[in-house]
Amino acid sequence: IEGNYVDGFNVEEHEEEILKSIMKELDPHSIYIPKKEQTYLEEDMQGSFSGIGIQFNIIEDSIVVIAPITGGPSDKLGILSGDRIIEVNAENVANINIENEDVIKQLRGVKGTTVEVKIFRRNNPNLLDFSIKRDDIPIYSVDASIMINDVIGYIKLNRFSATTFNEFSQASS
Repeated sequence: IEGNYVDGFNVEEHEEEILKSIMKELDPHSIYIPKKEQTYLEEDMQGSFSGIGIQFNIIEDSIVVIAPITGGPSDKLGILSGDRIIEVNAENVANINIENEDVIKQLRGVKGTTVEVKIFRRNNPNLLDFSIKRDDIPIYSVDASIMINDVIGYIKLNRFSATTFNEFSQASS
């Protein structure tokens, strides 16, 4: 195609679409992960990363805290579900078509470094200022475990990572 297509063809411009198409044909469990997302996936698979410790979603073009991760830096400072992050390090992040990977780049980072955020909280007329020191954020695979009776137990897994086996073993003992 590259050598003989009538209008010319640059493989690099279409590389991502080509790879996604190939992966779609393999099996329903294989996907193509772009290089820029690989680092975040590897952090997730290791079972921890350094950041401010929130689950977030982009709603109506603003970063909304779904939940602070229990015991993480944001939780300890009192950041709440429903808070909207308006600024990160004095840079506006609201109504600019921000994407998940941009948020991750700004909020994750080296343990011990600080992120300054301004938050809009419902029923509060002023923006709230938070200085959040990044820390290691564990990502747990086991959400819950309980013994139903003497021989039957229930363990709820939400994901697989490098720590899943140890968490499962601990939950089952």
